[in-house]
Amino acid sequence: LDLNNNFLFYSDSFNHIIRRVDLNTTRVFTIAGQNGVSGFSGDNQNSINSIFNTPLNLFFNNNNNRLYLIDSNNFRIRQIDFSTPNNIISTIIGNGTNGFFGENSLAVNSMI
Repeated sequence: LDLNNNFLFYSDSFNHIIRRVDLNTTRVFTIAGQNGVSGFSGDNQNSINSIFNTPLNLFFNNNNNRLYLIDSNNFRIRQIDFSTPNNIISTIIGNGTNGFFGENSLAVNSMI
C-alpha cells in the first residue's frame, strides 16, 4: 500500500511483474516488468521495460516516491523512482551473483 492509501502494489512473482491496483477505481496496471518473461534488464530505463526474475517484497521510502523490491533470482535489490519521468528503475544492491562477498564495498558490487 502506498503511504496515502490510494494504491496497492504487489509483485506477481511467477509472471515476473510488479502491479498496481487503484483502490478508487479497482483497476489493475502493470508498472514494471514484462509479463511471463524472466531475466535481467532495464536498469536506468522506464520500469515498464525492465525484466525481473521472481520479484518479491515491496517497500516504499518515507517520501512515497521510491519503491524497493527484491529481484530474487537475479540476486539484486532494485528501486523504481517515481519522482523521475518514466519511473526509472535501477539496481541499488547486488551484482547478480549469489553468495557472500563485498563487505565494506559499494552495495551495487556486493553479492547477495
